[in-house]
Amino acid sequence: MTPDRDHYLNELAQQRAQLEADVQQRLDEYTHAWQALVPLALSEQVVAPLWKGLQQARAEHHLLQNLDAIPLEVSYWSRALGLA
Repeated sequence: MTPDRDHYLNELAQQRAQLEADVQQRLDEYTHAWQALVPLALSEQVVAPLWKGLQQARAEHHLLQNLDAIPLEVSYWSRALGLA
C-alpha cells in the first residue's frame, strides 16, 4: 500500500470508530430515557419524539454493525456499474 492510501484508510478507521461510539452513546441515551419514561404513560406528544429518536438510533446502530457487509470500494462500484 502507498503511504497516502494507508493514511486514508487509517483516517477512515478513526472516523468509523468515532461514528460507532457516537451512535452507541445515542442509542444508550434513548434506550435509558425510553425505559425511564414509558412507565409514566406520558402523552403521545412527549413519547412520540423519543420513540422516533430511539428507532433512528437503533437503525444507525444496525447499519454500523453490518457495514462490513457493504462493499465500499470504488473499484467494486466501477465494475458493478460497468465503468471499469
